Amino acid sequence: MEIKVATFIDQVTAGMPQETVTASAEEYARLGSAKVAAVLVDGLTKHAAKGELAQSSVTTQFADEQVTLRLETGIINLPAENITKVANFFNDSDETVPVNAYLVVKSPAINRSGLRIDKVASVAAIQSAPDDVIAKLTIMLAEKQAVIEKNATAEK
Repeated sequence: MEIKVATFIDQVTAGMPQETVTASAEEYARLGSAKVAAVLVDGLTKHAAKGELAQSSVTTQFADEQVTLRLETGIINLPAENITKVANFFNDSDETVPVNAYLVVKSPAINRSGLRIDKVASVAAIQSAPDDVIAKLTIMLAEKQAVIEKNATAEK
């Protein structure tokens, strides 16, 4: 999936479809990272199949810290709420660029900024090999959970 920079900015500004799930800490633990990864990827792929940009998120708690885990389509590692800054990273708004999926983690205990963004895969890769992406995202989610739990424990 590819998109022009200007089109991406316009679509994000107009609002992306959002798939949102809230899971208690107990529900998240019962489901595990693999199931949560599958839910996030599924939420994204059903929109990508229609050529739509999207966000798929799970809100939960790790070590009594509020956590949002969001998989979102993007053209650069900035969250959708920073859309006004995206054009600064490209020379030409008519440039066609690949659309990727980024894991956006929001939690006071993830790091000092409370925000961590990591590229997961291209949307094309998600569409062609979703199971591979789910496996990669499962590891990423478990790593982020471990960091948040370690940092939250260290702060207390």
